[in-house]
Amino acid sequence: MSTPRDATDPMFRNSPRGPAIGVHTCYSISCSGCADECWEEGVPHFDTEAEAWNAVLGEQGYGWTRRHNGRVLCRGCSERADCAGRGHDMTPWQPMPRDPDVEWRFCRHCGCAIEDRLTALGGPP
Repeated sequence: MSTPRDATDPMFRNSPRGPAIGVHTCYSISCSGCADECWEEGVPHFDTEAEAWNAVLGEQGYGWTRRHNGRVLCRGCSERADCAGRGHDMTPWQPMPRDPDVEWRFCRHCGCAIEDRLTALGGPP
């Protein structure tokens, strides 16, 4: 087993494959609603603050919104906030594919509101 080298060892410092330590400044942004839960593949980092804002709020961005109260929300939190304020945009009732005695519907906007009802017991149509 070899002995670990000290960073002052000339062989270590002059090695083209030796480690390089540096300080890098980067920018990241998190949602005011869910923090970092919206980033499925890890929080992205940007070289400038402008790049970070453009990535989340720009036309080609991730679909985030800046709300009237100043909060910045990811697409999912934005859609849920919209529905909390104005109500859900529910689809028509439709039969459940695996159980004809159950009907279901969901919100077209946020996708989160899901309702079902049992029609076999005389539930409202």
